[in-house]
Amino acid sequence: MNKLEQLKEALNKRLCSEEYPKVSIIVEIHPAEPTTVWVRASKMNGYVPLNFGILKMISEILGTENIDDADRSHTNGCDTCDYGSCYEWTLVCKNCQL
Repeated sequence: MNKLEQLKEALNKRLCSEEYPKVSIIVEIHPAEPTTVWVRASKMNGYVPLNFGILKMISEILGTENIDDADRSHTNGCDTCDYGSCYEWTLVCKNCQL
């Protein structure tokens, strides 16, 4: 298993819960920079946590401390139940040891 697959599996274990089991995770190498990895996570109808523990895990797997919190966004859902909402974040990890 390569490091990108290992990271995706670790994030799935960390971010999925019984209440909100479906988290979309995309881990890809930047096309012009072979040591830069983009990590995107999004979830419908639920917040996607991003905390020190998750950043530390990403840092350890990719072998870098150069991680930029590039984007966080959300789309509103229903005013009373939040159905239809989408929460997401993107990290840019540079100088990765792949």
